[in-house]
Amino acid sequence: MNSPKDLSDDDILRYANKYGISQSELWKIDTTKYLPFLRSIEDSANKKDWLQPLQVKAFDSTGKKYVHFVNCYMGGFPKIKWNRFGTFDSFPLNQGGCRQPNIQVTFEEEMDYLVAIPSTVTKMKFTGFQDEIILVYWSRMMNRRSKELISYVEDYRSRNSDKDISVMYINDDNLYDTADLK
Repeated sequence: MNSPKDLSDDDILRYANKYGISQSELWKIDTTKYLPFLRSIEDSANKKDWLQPLQVKAFDSTGKKYVHFVNCYMGGFPKIKWNRFGTFDSFPLNQGGCRQPNIQVTFEEEMDYLVAIPSTVTKMKFTGFQDEIILVYWSRMMNRRSKELISYVEDYRSRNSDKDISVMYINDDNLYDTADLK
């Protein structure tokens, strides 16, 4: 694991390219909006879940979240077992027996905390036509683990090419370089 570091948009673009992430699918957390949300979570277990550097959130065709995985519940060390519960074995993604944070947000609410990179990319809107929207939170800090997660997601999308699956890759490195997460 690399130490936390504030990344410029150019840095994020460089790492995204290295990890095989398309610019059109690249986003980052807007820490000015996300930190107040985190601070509003009173339950420490839920706050910890939402602070994890690697996460997968999936939304159905109505914009409702039905899957939320965080790295710490998937098991495995040092390699995270992303498919431990058959998560990526079939469409749609499967929560299986994995603990899910109990704070529910819609896709539109999630978008309030994100910024497109480059900023010329228009903000993605839920159209109701997607079969599934997957948000993948990744970081340079979790280098190899991020690459493995991205590989799982891309393999899943490839195996389900008959479905309209939108993927957004969200870099969250700048969240961990902030001084105060309390």
